[in-house]
Amino acid sequence: MRVLVLEASTSAAKALVYDYEKGILSVESENYGPKIDSGGVHDARGVYDVCLRLGRKAVSKAGKENIAAVACVGVWHSVAPCDGAMNPVTGAYLWNFTGTGGICRRVRERTEEARDIYRRTGCMPNITYQPYALLYLQ
Repeated sequence: MRVLVLEASTSAAKALVYDYEKGILSVESENYGPKIDSGGVHDARGVYDVCLRLGRKAVSKAGKENIAAVACVGVWHSVAPCDGAMNPVTGAYLWNFTGTGGICRRVRERTEEARDIYRRTGCMPNITYQPYALLYLQ
């Protein structure tokens, strides 16, 4: 059985074909560059297109046997707003987007609110968490 693995990480897209009997058959990787990656915001459609292109290339190099499953891996702590048809309406805001710094600072200055957030979640207000990206987009 063969599995195609597609990964959209912070700085690159990757594709790998794995055969349960033979191991790794092909690997492809490509850094996004400035057309896709802009300071913690990715062009969501660009990431999608690169992943699919690399997936096709990896499958082509692996041979003619069919792919039985596809596994997708994404960037953690990301927000990618889409319309009802799942088309991106903004870029994808990654964990390293610093535009939420002012929002987080204001929440932390409200000491009791920051303590309550910490008690409920175990996390202090920080740019790496999605709720602050959603507040930024609002």
